[in-house]
Amino acid sequence: MTKTDFASLIFAYYLPQFHPTALNSEHWGEGYTEWNALLKAHSGSRSPKDLLLTPGKLGFYDLRSIETRSAQATLAKRYGLDAFCIYHYYSDGIRPMVEVEDAILEDGEPNHPFFYCWANHDWTLAWIGKPNSIIFSQKYSKQYSDAHIEMLISAFHDKRYVKINNSPVLSIYDVKAIPDASRMFDSWREKVRDAGFGDLILLSIDQAEQYNSRKLLGFNGTVQGAAPVIKSMSRSTELIRHRSLVQAARSVAFGDAAVSSATFDSASEQLRMKDGTQVPLVISSWNSVGRRNRRAWYLTGASVARFETALRTALHPSNALTLGQSELEIRAVAVNAWNEWGEGMAIEPSQESGTGFLESLARVSLALRKGELD
Repeated sequence: MTKTDFASLIFAYYLPQFHPTALNSEHWGEGYTEWNALLKAHSGSRSPKDLLLTPGKLGFYDLRSIETRSAQATLAKRYGLDAFCIYHYYSDGIRPMVEVEDAILEDGEPNHPFFYCWANHDWTLAWIGKPNSIIFSQKYSKQYSDAHIEMLISAFHDKRYVKINNSPVLSIYDVKAIPDASRMFDSWREKVRDAGFGDLILLSIDQAEQYNSRKLLGFNGTVQGAAPVIKSMSRSTELIRHRSLVQAARSVAFGDAAVSSATFDSASEQLRMKDGTQVPLVISSWNSVGRRNRRAWYLTGASVARFETALRTALHPSNALTLGQSELEIRAVAVNAWNEWGEGMAIEPSQESGTGFLESLARVSLALRKGELD
């Protein structure tokens, strides 16, 4: 088995946003990064204290640092993460996160398998209640679509890029938003084959609305999204009691919603059973108070133990998918997230949990390799 062939694919979403960019500085304040959202969550009494996460041994890092990215790869290898799924931003030739993304390809760190999720969505001021104020618009012209796949192909040649039987894996955040998607993806598949690879393996992210990308566009599978899970729950019955009248009053004032991690996991599993072709999603923890002035979500009861249980359930053989032209079934699971600190989703070391989430991942990864999850 080569480095790019997988019997299992436990991957975690990886955000390259942890460095200042011109666009973020213009709209959110000079030097803004995701760390600002985390610090906002820590201020005041709006966040439940047991849901706050603070960076541990890696600190408040800047991903332009090769040392930081090297340390991330060391952790991923040590604790059994198969790959990073790196958010990739591209709109008609414009790449707002170009600095870190290019550095990853040029300096070879993190030296760990990875693949891209094209985060093809508009950037808006929704966090502050202005969803119609677009600061970065996603566009799809034919000219730049061709340029885009050529750029992606250059990344596919990287020895770290995840390939199954020489077929590169690419995830698409919002397939429904792409005009003439069938033409575009047919063209992409042809160009990828012409570049010497097997068929492009395409995964869509399941959003709130039902959209069968496998049937309509020939995608290889769907990765479970959080939004359908949340929407499947009854707000009136699933919101849990707050710990104090003060917290309840603040939640009412801001329109925030809390749901138990156990309830989320149960709803997630029920939706997977209905679909039968999804890569399961496991959320380590969640607290979007730092991101949103109003209507934030957070999961109560998030813990290392719950995370490990959810991972074990998600990696059951019934959730295996056949990817590419091989008959090999891949046990895949998406972890949200490696480092989404701005929404309290991170399995990197924290002051609160240490390496607990990573140690859970290591135990499950080992059990999977030993056949103990069957």
